[in-house]
Amino acid sequence: MEIIIEDLMVEEDVEAIIGSLRTGSIGDGKRFFQSVDEAVRFRAGEEGYGAI
Repeated sequence: MEIIIEDLMVEEDVEAIIGSLRTGSIGDGKRFFQSVDEAVRFRAGEEGYGAI
């Protein structure tokens, strides 16, 4: 699963995602977080947050 969220919402969204996915059992998986520096929608030529 890949999720892209606006910088202003990262902390709250990450807490909500982890809280809803964590069971405490083997198999919960891992979460990796990284920044997205730029987004471009090729079809429309949109860039930045508007491309998401």
